[in-house]
Amino acid sequence: MKRVSVLIFAVVLLISSGCGSSSNTTNTTAYSLSQIASLTTGHSLSINVSGTDTQGNSYTGTFQQIVEGPTTLNGNSVTEQRTLLTLTEVNVGQVSVVELFYWNTNGTLNEILFTSGITGTCTNNFAYPSTVQIGESFAGASLSLSNGTTYTSNWTVSDGGNGNAELTLTGNTNTGLAEQDVWVITPAGTVVSYMQTTYNFPAAGVTTTLTGAPM
Repeated sequence: MKRVSVLIFAVVLLISSGCGSSSNTTNTTAYSLSQIASLTTGHSLSINVSGTDTQGNSYTGTFQQIVEGPTTLNGNSVTEQRTLLTLTEVNVGQVSVVELFYWNTNGTLNEILFTSGITGTCTNNFAYPSTVQIGESFAGASLSLSNGTTYTSNWTVSDGGNGNAELTLTGNTNTGLAEQDVWVITPAGTVVSYMQTTYNFPAAGVTTTLTGAPM
């Protein structure tokens, strides 16, 4: 149970990351982030995932992201986004975890509430851009978690082939957990595929990789 719970935490944490300033661009096509980053009430994204780790364990499951709509957090108006990740590991069974993301009215991330009770407070007021271009790079989310962990991340955008863009998110915590998430999207923002690689999980020297596509 502990190993799957850690993976769930890692997947959901990285799904939350947004973007900041850009660098030089090499392509003028604008790629929408509408499917990944929409905060419209009722918007949803569902992905089937499966994968293995370097110890031979296998994982299957689904990831769902749903925008629940307006609510209040500490007296402030925010938009609540719910994520549900369900994973099955052959030696453990099925685990489902719900995480809540709270976005300010200006589109910046305020806080994440994890099922474990840990909260992650955004420390750099980022928001997703509406579009990205191949050749750009972006600062991602910086989070301070209530258990003392800190998290930083960055995005890069490259050619995804067939007219698509590949968005690569690299994230690190001060506890040694590192991940790389890769989204392939069309110019309209439709998610074509998703891959996540987690380093030093579930233990030092072990790598876990999940791949998936929308349901």
